[in-house]
Amino acid sequence: MSDERPKPKYGELAPEGWSWTPPKDPAAEEAEAGAGAGMPGTGTTASGKGASATGASTPAKAPRQAAARQPTPPPPYNPAAAAMPDRKRGDMIATFLLLAAGVISTTNTVVSMLQLPAVMQQVMDIYKIDGAYAGTSTAQTAGSVGAALLVLIFALTVYISVRRLRVNKLTFFVPLIGAVLSFAVSTACIAIAFFADPALVQGFSTLPS
Repeated sequence: MSDERPKPKYGELAPEGWSWTPPKDPAAEEAEAGAGAGMPGTGTTASGKGASATGASTPAKAPRQAAARQPTPPPPYNPAAAAMPDRKRGDMIATFLLLAAGVISTTNTVVSMLQLPAVMQQVMDIYKIDGAYAGTSTAQTAGSVGAALLVLIFALTVYISVRRLRVNKLTFFVPLIGAVLSFAVSTACIAIAFFADPALVQGFSTLPS
């Protein structure tokens, strides 16, 4: 008995349960095989690297972030540091007051040094010493040198004071040192002018005590 049914074409009249599967490309099959063989090691390695990298970075970042969120505690109270600004302000005020007094004193003393012969004559007149002052040349030289030294001392005093104030160093004693040096210079110049006239020296030695 012959089967009179037509031959199947393109899946027609196929047996029950049969399905058509398209042929695979040999290159794609080799790539799939290679990926499947390397997947356990590669996946484990990649996942291990990823896990290790994530695990290494996450715990390291977490304490830093937590520390950044925590407020910084204030520094401990230090009475000496708290009193320091007032001390510096007081030193600055005292320094400026002493420098202002130095300007007035230096100006008056320089004027007197430049007129030292006339000043010595006034001294003779006040103490009623007869005669005219005879040491004019010596007094003029001593007065000119003394005036120049006084200006130099005051300029150095101001320069050093300003530099020390800029770096927050104690400064009030610098004008005091300048005042002492200026007094020493003016005293020396007056002494030179005084002993330049023997009549003036004689007159003071005979004054009643």
